[in-house]
Amino acid sequence: MGTFYHIKYESSSSENYQFAVDSIFTGINNSLSTYISTSTISRVNQPEISVKIDEHFRKVFMKAKEIYKITDGAFDPTVMQLVNTWGFGYQERKDIDTTKIDSLLQYVGFDKVMLETIKIRDDTQKDRIVDYEGLIGEFLNDHWRRGTLIFDEGRVIHEPFGELIARVEIGNGTQYVAKSKFKKFLAEKGVGSAEFEKALEKSTVNLQSKKLRLSNGWKAGMNSPPVHVYAFQYEIPKEILDDKGSGT
Repeated sequence: MGTFYHIKYESSSSENYQFAVDSIFTGINNSLSTYISTSTISRVNQPEISVKIDEHFRKVFMKAKEIYKITDGAFDPTVMQLVNTWGFGYQERKDIDTTKIDSLLQYVGFDKVMLETIKIRDDTQKDRIVDYEGLIGEFLNDHWRRGTLIFDEGRVIHEPFGELIARVEIGNGTQYVAKSKFKKFLAEKGVGSAEFEKALEKSTVNLQSKKLRLSNGWKAGMNSPPVHVYAFQYEIPKEILDDKGSGT
């Protein structure tokens, strides 16, 4: 903690509370010390996908959020990248210009940090810009031939050659992907599912979570069970449209 303490107490049993007191401070240190690389706060400040948090961190996080709102953003813990760039933090001053500052400002804003029930995902700590909508098209492009069932005007125009993991309805521009497979894909890209969902809240994609049979309307898949899916209103990948009408 970078300091010391001195406690005086009276005990009829002459019991030594040193270990108990040290245990409390150790717990706080392991949660909130920026001098310990494995502490909760140190790991949150790294570009990890998710970090399991503890009660010490939760309390400080919520109090920081409260002060951020009360001060209209004057108190903002996410400015550290700017502080370091200017040389006022724990890093040496870097060559800076307006372009560099503008590139860092997109990561600043405590309102961008999301606390979940048992995890924290912080998309302000990413060292790159993520094209969240583009991930949808990339996933479908990777799987449309082998794992996608494609309909046009209620007619099957493409059957999957392998495991069914996606469904495309060209007529209404709706696409469905199995959540389990898509979340695995997101993890490979270093993106958390909650981060992805939050990023698309204000987009035109109209992301929804549902449970349905991806095989509805396909005789060969009549016995497939319902699965949890993401539903998107998203531009149909060009590869699918180019192949439209080629049959199965």
